[in-house]
Amino acid sequence: NAFVIVESVNPNNPVPPEIEVVDGAEMSFAGPLGVGWSANSSGKFTQSGGSVSVTSGFMTLADSANSVGTAELSGGTLNVAKTTVVGRLGSGTLNVSGGTFTAGTDELGSFRIGDYLGGPGTMTLSGTGEVNAPNYTAVGGWGNGTLNITGGTWNQAAGGIVVGDHPEGAGFTGRGDINQSGGTVNADAVLLQQGTYNLNGGTLVTEAVADTSSGATGVFNMNGGTLRARVNQADFIQADTVEIKSGGAIIDTADKEVSINKGMSGSGGLTKKGSGMLKLVGVHTYTGSTTVQEGTLRIEAANFTADATPSALDVVFTSAPADGQLAIFPGTLNGSPTVSFTGLAAGQTG
Repeated sequence: NAFVIVESVNPNNPVPPEIEVVDGAEMSFAGPLGVGWSANSSGKFTQSGGSVSVTSGFMTLADSANSVGTAELSGGTLNVAKTTVVGRLGSGTLNVSGGTFTAGTDELGSFRIGDYLGGPGTMTLSGTGEVNAPNYTAVGGWGNGTLNITGGTWNQAAGGIVVGDHPEGAGFTGRGDINQSGGTVNADAVLLQQGTYNLNGGTLVTEAVADTSSGATGVFNMNGGTLRARVNQADFIQADTVEIKSGGAIIDTADKEVSINKGMSGSGGLTKKGSGMLKLVGVHTYTGSTTVQEGTLRIEAANFTADATPSALDVVFTSAPADGQLAIFPGTLNGSPTVSFTGLAAGQTG
């Protein structure tokens, strides 16, 4: 029934106390595990191997005012029965570069990164690290939270990854930012509230990117990473702003059928992968080129539907269009597909 606290409140000690768990070591205790627990304290927890189990409690990095708590996992397994809080009232940092971190769950979810009583929190997943979250993850909101993903695998089983937790009427003033440049995120959903998801690399596999707070501003930026669909979805990306940056958007439908109804803007282009169908509905204004590598990309406009595959472009008009130039795609279409038109007036050609 023990708990473990790692901290020093001695201002003259420039090096915070540290617990290090190495290969062959085993720790098992009820919890909590607190690193930088008291006001004005600092502490560090490092694990490069072995196993650590917090069997019934939570883990908190930087629990109290002006505290600093850091944890680093580079190998072994770390299991926490309840929520892991990165930055409660102080400044918390969690780095996972190897091994497996499995968070628990309670009414506060699996992870709260800078989203509990206002303290800032930063978490980084890199290398070969693996993170398992059975319940929702909140990145920022009450305070400022950042999740950096440069490698490894994040498995979000349920509850979604909340970017900038912003319950209406709660008065939260912080924000959340997720910066993914590598690795794989497997998530049931990404829930944008007050913050930004930057998909700069790696792969995000999800059922939907949703906007779940009308009183906040959520942004989804695609800049070289791959967004892959897990299920058929009639509204795949919802955000206040969806922008394709210069690195471009890679959307992989796998074998699913998904629609994007929110207009996508930006200077980048779109690459369609996967054997399924991607539907672009409404007005999209991105200016880069469009490439269909696999499957079908359908443009659903007011007066026509255009289906593009790697080898063909079929345009069907609801009624004959006016004479003149008509833009089918927001930018240019790469490749040399065979083009056919249905529904033109007598004498019209395409």
